[in-house]
Amino acid sequence: MAEKKPSIWNIRRYLPEEKDVNTVDKQGLTKIFQAAQKGKGSEMRTLIEKGANIDFQFQRVSESAYSLTNPLGTRPEFAEGSTPLHVAVIHGNIDAMKVLMDNGAKLSERDLDGCTPLDRALEKYIKLDDEKTMASPEEKQTRAVKKRDKEHTRYKVISKLLAKNGAEAHVFTMPEKLNAEVMKDDDIALFTEEARAARKRRFPRIRIDF
Repeated sequence: MAEKKPSIWNIRRYLPEEKDVNTVDKQGLTKIFQAAQKGKGSEMRTLIEKGANIDFQFQRVSESAYSLTNPLGTRPEFAEGSTPLHVAVIHGNIDAMKVLMDNGAKLSERDLDGCTPLDRALEKYIKLDDEKTMASPEEKQTRAVKKRDKEHTRYKVISKLLAKNGAEAHVFTMPEKLNAEVMKDDDIALFTEEARAARKRRFPRIRIDF
């Protein structure tokens, strides 16, 4: 029996073979880092289903080469040893954090600066909190001020979300007023093994306001 020839109309045969999801690009990043950086939750779920390593730690390459995805040849802004969860926190992407945490990402992995994801969240929160505290009452509600206040609230939620689920900080100390909120706040979603199993049974919508 003669072997069937591939159809010229099959577009897939002309496309390059899909790379492994854990292949490192010219910046030293895997696909899940890029998705966490951009906050693409649905893409992250697909990558995880395909076997993406959610705890892969970034290692900086000697030179960040120019490419279509990196036309300026810029280097990633985060420290070596960062995980996708570090990256999601640094970029303030709560949905990406939820996907990683719901799939069992390590919450207290340290980068080469000794910082955990919670440290990175507190670093941003403390800086924004100081700026907000030192602002004068007469300060106008400019666009920049509104943006700062929104970021302040965002990193408060991120810090509470991580701390409520047992993440640890090793470099920064959580402010007492924030720690008090963590202890009494029951509206922050839990991502423990039991909580994940319960959500699969009930299918509720996870509520996190910011």
